[in-house]
Amino acid sequence: MENKNELFEKISDDYSMVLLNWAYKKTGNKTDAEDLAQEVLVQVFRSAHKEPNIDKLDNFVWKIAHFVWCNHLRKSVVSKSCVSIDSLEYEFPSEEDHAERYAEAEEMSERIKKMRLKVANLNYLQREIMIMHYIDELPIKSISKKLSITEASVKWHLHETRKKL
Repeated sequence: MENKNELFEKISDDYSMVLLNWAYKKTGNKTDAEDLAQEVLVQVFRSAHKEPNIDKLDNFVWKIAHFVWCNHLRKSVVSKSCVSIDSLEYEFPSEEDHAERYAEAEEMSERIKKMRLKVANLNYLQREIMIMHYIDELPIKSISKKLSITEASVKWHLHETRKKL
């Protein structure tokens, strides 16, 4: 149990201000940020108490922060979608499925993170060729001149790099 107390102290010391800054960026309001950061810490403490062994504390804290933020958003969407009887003359908000759009955005974000990691793990020549070809939109002939390699070599590197990615 002493390890858990040390863990709680470490979490409080290392993450309370970081989480508060993160929450302020998310909410834009000091009071809401304090509430959100406090809720994250409470959930982290509850989960840490139940979890026998936490390998990566940083991942653990930020995963919980993400879920608390998602719950906060869900609650705010529900409260905004409640309409009083006096306002019935106004149009109702659209019944668009925000959860599905949010899930798609999260999935795309994860794909982009993975792609960036894969690109970062490429060797220098492959990375430069990919950037020149796909981002700078340079033709293969120009790339071969800039890198002083043959056009066939550029094509081969592009093909092999696409297979890796």
